[in-house]
Amino acid sequence: MRMKDIIINTVAGLFCTVCSNAQNKSASIPLENVTKYECTYFSKTYELTRDYIMYHRPGTEYDKEEFEKYDMPAECYEYFLRRLKEGNVSYDKKGGEIDERDFYRFGLKAYKGKKLIFSAEGNDKQKGTCRYEGTMPPRIFDAVLDLCGNRDDPKAPTGKIKRYEFMRAAWELPTPHKKFIVERDGDKCKVTLIAPHYKIYEDKTFTCSATLLDEIDKVVHDHLMYRYKRNYQPKVQVLDGEHWNLEIKYENGSIYSSGSNASFADNGDDIIHDIILKYVGLENEVK
Repeated sequence: MRMKDIIINTVAGLFCTVCSNAQNKSASIPLENVTKYECTYFSKTYELTRDYIMYHRPGTEYDKEEFEKYDMPAECYEYFLRRLKEGNVSYDKKGGEIDERDFYRFGLKAYKGKKLIFSAEGNDKQKGTCRYEGTMPPRIFDAVLDLCGNRDDPKAPTGKIKRYEFMRAAWELPTPHKKFIVERDGDKCKVTLIAPHYKIYEDKTFTCSATLLDEIDKVVHDHLMYRYKRNYQPKVQVLDGEHWNLEIKYENGSIYSSGSNASFADNGDDIIHDIILKYVGLENEVK
């Protein structure tokens, strides 16, 4: 065989191998090409574009029909794309079988105009269909719907954070089972917390750099926490359970949100609490 033929055959073989491997690997969602997302989660359906987000759940003999549609502020759309990227969502164009017994059943579709770019459905245990880490797609849609529907005071506060406070407690217990207070004091800040998972059952105080509050501020704006509703309540009245409140005071403005047996779908508070624990040297949970 001539050298020219050997080179051609070798290159062709490598090309086929690369193409074969590419077909077997899941691709990233082409966010820049998508004009509309659709998500199904049991009987719930979501539709999201740059202009609006829509949620619908048919009524049953036990529940009334639910329908919500809101305009899509640019900041909320950017939040959605960022959360989708953070969730490391990828897909397999071929899809796969669905385990009917799994609670996290969902379908996710993306369109460019009327053209279907991809369709994936499955659950959190299936490695061959739609994969993600951190936040599952329906949770992202719930969070965006929540933020777009909050018309109380969506204006972001300005200046530096002076004080951050979060508390979560059970109604029947005298002390909270989660408490974080961070107060600015010059170039330092005082942190007071209760964290049972770290064997801290009463107020314990730490001192650390005020850059902690700068990091908290970044999370507040990245997660649009100033759009959280002022109060969250369950659709069915609950006389027990837990309650919580969040208050962030800025030099100009403040954020306040609370709830009882209901909460926002975003995870900004969890990210902030991880940052606080890291600053005070409590990264590793005490078992």
